[in-house]
Amino acid sequence: MLEDHKLTVCIDLDEAMEGKFTLNEQKCSTCHKVFSSVASLASHHHVHKQGRDHISVEEIVDEWKIIAATVPISPNLIKYLQLLLKKSPSDRMLSFSCDAVSIIPSLEPSITRFTILQSVRKLIDRFTAKEMDKTKDIPASSSIILNDDEIHIIQYIAGFILQKMQKRCRDPEDFERIQSLINPELDCLTTNSMIAVMQETEYGQLTVPSPSVLELCKLLEVEFRLNYAHEDVIASVFKNFDMESFGIAQNETGMLDILEKLCRFYLKIRCHQKARVINKSLSLKKNQNLSLRKLLKK
Repeated sequence: MLEDHKLTVCIDLDEAMEGKFTLNEQKCSTCHKVFSSVASLASHHHVHKQGRDHISVEEIVDEWKIIAATVPISPNLIKYLQLLLKKSPSDRMLSFSCDAVSIIPSLEPSITRFTILQSVRKLIDRFTAKEMDKTKDIPASSSIILNDDEIHIIQYIAGFILQKMQKRCRDPEDFERIQSLINPELDCLTTNSMIAVMQETEYGQLTVPSPSVLELCKLLEVEFRLNYAHEDVIASVFKNFDMESFGIAQNETGMLDILEKLCRFYLKIRCHQKARVINKSLSLKKNQNLSLRKLLKK
């Protein structure tokens, strides 16, 4: 069981990990991903070459006729769908979940709530499927570039996990394996890294992961972002993640077991963080809707 105060240190980083906060942010105008430098942003732009920034009215109407021929579509609903479909697939579904309470039904008050929500959901799925077909030849991982702030957080979480695993370990051989994954040299840290900053606070001695473990966790983070929407997140990530290909595994069963535990621990923390971000967003939207209803009753 994790100590509460230590877990809170990790979980309170959720907004930073979800791109809500950076020190020197450069934002993509198409998908709104945040990058740590202009160079990183420029290398990301090729992902959108096959896409478009604007969904035409005609396209939305044509697709609507296919999925909901008997359901009318108003200009307000079309404008809403244009804005919604410009977002990334995961952001679309998050917005849809938030707006399903009152916003979407209010755009077509003559239609039952169930019918309008079902039709909008089908339209989202059709556009998402089409976009996936267009970009299926582009490696999914190429669309995710971690900025410096995110890498510092990943480094901190990896060190936290190694420290916990070492404290719990009772097998001398496993203890040595874990020890080999820790970087004993604190000089390797940059002055603005999270571990270097927190070493000066009340948190005491923190653990620095080796460069190979950091690279492993960075790739794990990319896979998590690609698969977090699946029902079984951890299984989906491991399906596309080959730990044996990493040199630190050394094709040794004991080390592979250690790395698998580390990866599972990391994914559990990230699942917890992601859930908090989504729940916070839904809670804020619910509070806004309640406030609006109170104003309308006055």
